[in-house]
Formats: sequence, structure tokens, C-alpha cells
Amino acid sequence: DEPEGPTYRDRAKERRNETNADYEGDRGGAALEGLSIEESKFLGGDVEHTHLVKGLDFALLKKVRAEIRESEKDDK
Repeated sequence: DEPEGPTYRDRAKERRNETNADYEGDRGGAALEGLSIEESKFLGGDVEHTHLVKGLDFALLKKVRAEIRESEKDDK
């Protein structure tokens, strides 16, 4: 007697064992593993796509200020 509705699947285990096709090709984090801290800061996101963390948000602030200076320089 099999239940007719959805049954429990251990999706975390399937993902770890790479047996779940739902996660096939999802290697976004793997590409970033070899980057140095400076490279990851350089590739860091913008204001819309970031999670601010105390200490790390200073790098974003520096980046935004540089962008503002560049746009002001271009306007002159």
C-alpha cells in the first residue's frame, strides 16, 4: 500500500550524492572557491545584490564612493 500523495525525499542527501536532477549543473559556488580575498572583493556585488556585513560593508562603501567620484568627473 503506497501512499498516493507526495512522499518524503531527503533532498539534502540527494544533492550531496549528486543524484537529484533538480540541482544538476548548479556549480556557482564551486567556481568561486579558488579566488583570493582580494579577487572576491573585486568581483563583489553591487548595492542591490549584497548582504551588508559589519566590516565588509566598508569595501562596498569605498566602491560606491569611487563610482560617485567617477560619475561626477564625467559630468564636468
